Formats: sequence, structure tokens, C-alpha cells
Amino acid sequence: MNIINSTLPVRMQILEKRAYNRYVLLLNTKKLETKSMIELEVGEEYLAEVYEDRGVISFKNLLKKPKIRLFEQGGEFIERLLEHADEDGWYKKAVIQGLLNSSHTYEFEVYKEMFFAFFEGVYHIPFVYEGNRALFEARKNGNILEVYLYFEIFGALKIIVNDGKVERIQTPFSKVAQFLNEHFKFEVVSSLQPMFVFKRLMDIKG
Repeated sequence: MNIINSTLPVRMQILEKRAYNRYVLLLNTKKLETKSMIELEVGEEYLAEVYEDRGVISFKNLLKKPKIRLFEQGGEFIERLLEHADEDGWYKKAVIQGLLNSSHTYEFEVYKEMFFAFFEGVYHIPFVYEGNRALFEARKNGNILEVYLYFEIFGALKIIVNDGKVERIQTPFSKVAQFLNEHFKFEVVSSLQPMFVFKRLMDIKG
């Protein structure tokens, strides 16, 4: 049974590190042992491109999956932001209202991340796409709008918009670029990270 789709990136979880550069990973439901020349974090999920040469499978361009919270209302925020921008500062007000009205800790944490990202100039909105967690981020600098997206199927994408026109789209995966190049101009980059990563404000060691 073929467990690998060689066209798009595959998702894997690092289960164990056995030696200097050897790891046990979970690919779909199957455990595999492989080697990596870059340090991988046990317990984390990655996306990678799969290549096969004479029966030997290799993984390239590993990208660690960002930590994305489940936020069902995210789609509504994104839709309004794309349709009406941030007219009258509604976004900040909505996030603060969400913080105040949060009924449980998890919901509060979602709005807290959105709130801190906003003060770094980033619209950071987790959302759900086809049942999977996804992430939308946007940042404007003059006439340039940068949009970061993370999907389970394509991994990370970065869209550069100049004066309202899409200038280019970046991806760390060459196969994704080839797959979508019929419709858009893609640029393959070595790494693509979220614009905002929430960090603890205080780290007190006793």
C-alpha cells in the first residue's frame, strides 16, 4: 500500500531520536526510520517533500508545523478583514471583546495571541480549513501587503501584494510551486516562517 503522495508535501511526526542523525518518524500510520542532516525536534510535526530514486525514499525541505490553535470563528474575522480592511479599528475592538467574553481558558489564549500579534503590526488569525487547523497572517508596510498562510495540504505560503496586485507567492516546496505555477507566479525560498510566534512574557526560574 502506497502511503506517500509524491506530488504534495507529506506530514510526519518525529517520535524518537536514536543516534546522532537517525530518527523514528510516524508517516500516516506507519513508523519509519530515517536520517536527517538537520536537527529535528522529537514530538513535533513536520511537512516535507518526498523523493524516490531506485526504491530509496528521501525527505527534503523539512518545515516544522507552526503551533496553531483551533479557532472556528477565524474564518469570519478573515472574511471581514479582506472585504472591509480594518475600517474604524473594528479588529482590535473585536479581539478585546473576545478576551473579555471568553468563557474558557483555551478561547482566552486564542484571543491573547491575536492581541499581542496586533501590537507587533500583524493580523494573526487561526482558522479551520476542510476540517484542519490553518493560519492566516497579514502585515502592511506602505504599499506592500504580506500575507502568510499555512495549510495542511500545501504547507506555508507567503503572498506579496504590491499596490493591490499579487506580485509573487513564495513557498519552501518546489513541488507545490510546480503544481500551482499554472495559475500563479511562485518563488521557491529556503525557509518560510510565521510573522508572529507567541512567547511567554515572563520566564521565572526558581
